[in-house]
Amino acid sequence: MKKPIAVPLLLVAILLLASMASAAESIPLENWGIETGKIYKDIVIGGMPCWVWIPEGAKVNMPLTIFMHGSGQSIGGRNESMTAVSLPLVLSRGDIPFGSLNTILVAPHRENDPYGNERMIAVIESAAETYGSDKSKIALTGYSWGGVMSYDLVAMRPDLFCSVVITSGRIRPETANELEQMDKELLPPITVVHSQRDTSYNYDELLEALAPLEQSITFITVEGGHGKASVNAYLISDVQKALFLTGEL
Repeated sequence: MKKPIAVPLLLVAILLLASMASAAESIPLENWGIETGKIYKDIVIGGMPCWVWIPEGAKVNMPLTIFMHGSGQSIGGRNESMTAVSLPLVLSRGDIPFGSLNTILVAPHRENDPYGNERMIAVIESAAETYGSDKSKIALTGYSWGGVMSYDLVAMRPDLFCSVVITSGRIRPETANELEQMDKELLPPITVVHSQRDTSYNYDELLEALAPLEQSITFITVEGGHGKASVNAYLISDVQKALFLTGEL
């Protein structure tokens, strides 16, 4: 009579693989020589200088959040003007405690050169590799011109992002058309936050441009002008959760 060894061996193999996967997920980044609980300034990722927020006790397989800053602003060590507005301001004020972040936050430093969208995609993928991020949990957010680029990046690689939040931005007509033609099931959830008082990107014009995409977008109206509205956007609980800034994973 044959001994029933196949099933037990298969079960052992499954348990072993599960154990290995669990162990990999719990590897502290400090084991990779990456100090946690600090903000890195002008660290180069994919050939581009970035600011990187790494919370205390960060581990492999955490979410990754990408922040795209506005035109003419900087987050580099030489010019820290970006900390005066939008998400970096919210973090620097402590409105979102650094220790509560459930993600590694990377802000590519574009200075006045927008680079190409393909290069930005490469930087994002390089960041995910650098920090061993969970590639199914890459969130994207952009302020002002960074919001314009965020729409473009989603149109180029909708599969790369699990959620997108755009604050005080606009959408190019060609990008809106491209997203409209796309299979809506391929698009990640997109949240757009804007103010009726925005004098940089008109509120009504944005609503009109996004009308064909209304089934794919959650639109939130906030108070404030162009910059203040972006700050208020990142104080919204659902926005924070969509970007893995707070909340349970």
